[in-house]
Amino acid sequence: MGFKNVLIIDTDDIFISQVSGFFWDAGIKNVLTSSSVYEALEKIRKQKPDMILIDLTPNDINSFDAIQIISKIDNSIRILITTDCYNQDYCNAAFEAGADAFVDKSNFKDDLTTILNAIPKNIQYLFEKYLLSKN
Repeated sequence: MGFKNVLIIDTDDIFISQVSGFFWDAGIKNVLTSSSVYEALEKIRKQKPDMILIDLTPNDINSFDAIQIISKIDNSIRILITTDCYNQDYCNAAFEAGADAFVDKSNFKDDLTTILNAIPKNIQYLFEKYLLSKN
C-alpha cells in the first residue's frame, strides 16, 4: 500500500513548499495543506488522506490532542509529527499520543524517505528503531 493523499498541517509556507515538492518527486501528486487543525478536520473527513504531517505546535490545538481527534475520525491514517525541536521526550510523547513517526524538519528528506521505503512494513516498529539509532 502506497500513499496517494497527504495532508500537511503547518503554518510555515517554505516548509510546506519543500515537503510538497518532495512528495511530488516521490510520485504523490495529491498533497493537501492546512494552516490549522480545525481547518484540516474538514479536509480529513472529505479527502481521506493516507498520511498527515502535523507540526508539533500547531496554532490552534495541542498536536497530541489533534492526533487523538484525527484517530477517532479514521484510525488508518498515518500521522507524523514534524518539528524543528527534535528530542527524544517529544518523540516518546508523540508515540504515546498515537503518532506513527516523528520527523525532524531540518532533516525531513531523510526521515520521509525512510518512511516511504518502509511501506508496507510496520512503520511504528521500524521508526522507533530508526529514532533510537539517530540519538
